[in-house]
Amino acid sequence: MPLVLGHHINERSKPFGNPKRKKQWLGRGQEPELAPKPDIHGRKAIPCIWCSHKGNVHFDMLDYDQTVTAKLYLQQLTYVNLQLCLQEWIS
Repeated sequence: MPLVLGHHINERSKPFGNPKRKKQWLGRGQEPELAPKPDIHGRKAIPCIWCSHKGNVHFDMLDYDQTVTAKLYLQQLTYVNLQLCLQEWIS
């Protein structure tokens, strides 16, 4: 059975929905256009990557509100095992 590595990248997860705040030149008495500050703990998508010595076996992007639980980990591990068995059977 080949070595399989699984990664759930939390530290480098990619933020999305992050609006940019732009600089403004204002005259006297002019009110600035209000823009909300971006959330420091904004919504992030977590990539889950499973690879073997032959390349990627499984790639999945979790939703921003989804966490890696034992149930999800077991589902992914079962799917990866099935994919590896299919690769061995085909080749």
